[in-house]
Amino acid sequence: MSMNKPAFSEILEKYKKAFPIWWEHPNHREQYKWIAVKWFQDNWNIDAPDFYEMLKLALGKTVNLIESKGVQGREMIEFFARREPEEVRAMFAALYDESLPVFDRMAGFKDRAQALLEKFGEGKKVHGQTENVMSVYLWLRYPDKYYIYRYELMKKFAKTVFPDYPFVSGHYRENLENCAKLFRHINNKYLKTDRNWSVC
Repeated sequence: MSMNKPAFSEILEKYKKAFPIWWEHPNHREQYKWIAVKWFQDNWNIDAPDFYEMLKLALGKTVNLIESKGVQGREMIEFFARREPEEVRAMFAALYDESLPVFDRMAGFKDRAQALLEKFGEGKKVHGQTENVMSVYLWLRYPDKYYIYRYELMKKFAKTVFPDYPFVSGHYRENLENCAKLFRHINNKYLKTDRNWSVC
């Protein structure tokens, strides 16, 4: 795996500088992702009597992770959960079933979201449950195993640091597999051995 080590070192140092305690540097917001993980872990309960309210609470700190101008992931999953809470509960139970291949789980989650859109869409065009959004759900639940996937950022990073690594638009499964493989490599070989950064 060919790596541009100077480029990677520069990116890592910039990330470290963007990770101070938020009350000391309010303009550096990178740590909000780990606040979101802690909040989700503290509030997630798949067996909650009121699944809709639990889901809304658990996703309360995700900020832009599953909601952006072009993708309303959080808005739509809460929209579905308000109308069909047991189906959305079952969707998350299946997504978090670690006995099954992750890509099959994600495909199933997306198919069921499409079915809910067709049933309750009220004129809405998309269900918002993209590969990026589902990767965030998985990461929130199992942060030591999964990584956030964003195609454009991943492609840009790989082009800079691992120029031989393939990421092709529309090749969802291959891109997700390559993203996970690449991040595991970086985490195991570089981040976990970085003694100058206690966050790792």
